[in-house]
Amino acid sequence: MKRAGRKRTTSPSLQRFASGAGFATVTLLLLGATVYLAVVGSVTVGLIGESHPVRVAECEKRPGGRGGEQIWCGVRPMEAGGDAGGPGEQTVRFGRQPGRTADVARAPWGECVAVEHDLASKAGLMLLPAIPLMSSGICAWAAVRAVRPAEF
Repeated sequence: MKRAGRKRTTSPSLQRFASGAGFATVTLLLLGATVYLAVVGSVTVGLIGESHPVRVAECEKRPGGRGGEQIWCGVRPMEAGGDAGGPGEQTVRFGRQPGRTADVARAPWGECVAVEHDLASKAGLMLLPAIPLMSSGICAWAAVRAVRPAEF
């Protein structure tokens, strides 16, 4: 014999709180992505991080994302005379020919990143954080709207 029971429903205030919390979480994740992209762009452009010239020693192709290949090159720091010297060899992902010089910057997390000198690359890297920043603004608006719908 089946029991007749009430349907369980959640209160509208609990639903509003849950959706507001979800939008707030997405907002925080997007703000974190914005900060990360801003730091990566600033390092790649050369605004932050210690930039120094290096000589490319040797390059190799390694399997990359989406079935492609990436070129990783070993680099050695340049001394004042222009000869490669200094402690150890570092590995940087970029496409340069061995024997050439390039500029690299050390990111805050210790990785060496090739510095971009192309104006289009610089503009793209500096504008890229605007996408998650605008998205986080929309999610923040939706979070406030979900919690307090009558005020807007």
